[in-house]
Amino acid sequence: MAKKIFTEEQKSKSWDMIAILSFLSIGLTYRFIEQNFISGIENAMPISTFLPLLMLLLIALTYFIKVKLSVRMTKNHISFSYYPWKKKRQKIKWENVTHCEIVQTPQLAQWNGWNVHFSNENVFSLSGRSGLSLTTEDGNKFFIGSRNIKELSLAIKRVFKQE
Repeated sequence: MAKKIFTEEQKSKSWDMIAILSFLSIGLTYRFIEQNFISGIENAMPISTFLPLLMLLLIALTYFIKVKLSVRMTKNHISFSYYPWKKKRQKIKWENVTHCEIVQTPQLAQWNGWNVHFSNENVFSLSGRSGLSLTTEDGNKFFIGSRNIKELSLAIKRVFKQE
């Protein structure tokens, strides 16, 4: 087993989305209880509407709390997992990489165009558009986000210096 030269664990920092979803969940629950049990309004929200809306909000909230990107790099390969979508670690050997580039995008520029991307690149990032861009021999393109660009840059230099 090769020695790790770079590791990074990222969790979502979307506290604004977590706050909004929490506020909406609490507000929806309060409104349902108030309409159905306290005031007894005639056209109160039915439980068949309340439960699916609440479940949808709670699933989205859980996603933003639980999402995690884990990256490990050795002199032989880079591996990553993107929980909950990609639980199994994906490994890319350096010998299969034809192009490798560090991408660093300013914080404000990342939100240009509402952060919508149209490409055939597989994006795994919780840090916007700063990270590592890879192209493999079979033409697959990957973008692996990183919040620690300096350490990532040094690790890439160490990997390709050894080859």
